[in-house]
Amino acid sequence: MNYHSLSDFRTAHSAFLNQLLARGVAALVEAGLVSLDTLAQDGLRVRASAGAASFRRRKRLEELHTAAQARVSRLRAELDADPAAGDQRQRAAQERGAREREARIAAAQERMGELEAERARREKTNKSKVAKQKEPRASTTDTQARVMKMPDGGFRPAYNMQIVSEPKSQLIIAVNVDTSGSDRGLARPAIEALRANGQTPSDYLVDGGFTKNSDIEWAHASGTRLWCPPGQTKHGTDPYAPKPDDSAGVTDWRERMASEAGKQKYRLRSQHECVNAGGRRMGLTQLTVRGMAKTLAALQWFALTHNMLRSFALWEAKHACA
Repeated sequence: MNYHSLSDFRTAHSAFLNQLLARGVAALVEAGLVSLDTLAQDGLRVRASAGAASFRRRKRLEELHTAAQARVSRLRAELDADPAAGDQRQRAAQERGAREREARIAAAQERMGELEAERARREKTNKSKVAKQKEPRASTTDTQARVMKMPDGGFRPAYNMQIVSEPKSQLIIAVNVDTSGSDRGLARPAIEALRANGQTPSDYLVDGGFTKNSDIEWAHASGTRLWCPPGQTKHGTDPYAPKPDDSAGVTDWRERMASEAGKQKYRLRSQHECVNAGGRRMGLTQLTVRGMAKTLAALQWFALTHNMLRSFALWEAKHACA
């Protein structure tokens, strides 16, 4: 057993961990302890295992990659020139470390290409806003991490952990990891993933960061009512007031959210915050692993542990009422 074994284990069993999570939820549903009619989703931003200084712009990444390649070539030449040297093992370790650094920088350059393509897409719809932003940067430590605005208002490298729960029981139904700094547009992929697993909630509760009219209309057309508060208008008008260009789903959403029954229904979403608090209590404050695959594995293990504890509480509550 060494760190390579642990690293491989984190990335090799993600599908099995998902199955384990789904089977546990199914068992509680079958026992009548949980209903999946109403679900909630929220994002939990967790500090990545990467320093802020590891984020570099394209020009600096090119310089570092050139230097790393030169170092690998030099160390390899030294080994070839004197293979019987007493410190051969140390030199081989140095060469391996140099090759790994070169690979990380190359991965950061590849990530930079993705960020630049994303910036170009956003520029087509919001050119003035994108023009004010600085040149994108990628980390040479954890290439998939991204600088995000954290709950305390600061900006740090992080991952956006998406957690779907049943708010009354506070049971976690599904998890995923995203690298976008915003939750907007992430409700639809989560609902689609739930449906692929045979789970079709009738009501889906999210906070204002997820609000997107196209997602609301899509959910309405497919039989799920999306509950989320509207954004504040620029002119201070009533955000619940219907607009001429509203679709049927958006019109229904405004009416539901403005009604007293709708406000009472939406209060259920606050119970999901207990799940996030449990994650913080169990160590989801800063990651000790790097990369999206290992980050997802860490989130899956938290979800399984959390659900095991919740199942004990649900069974105890049921027997207490019997």
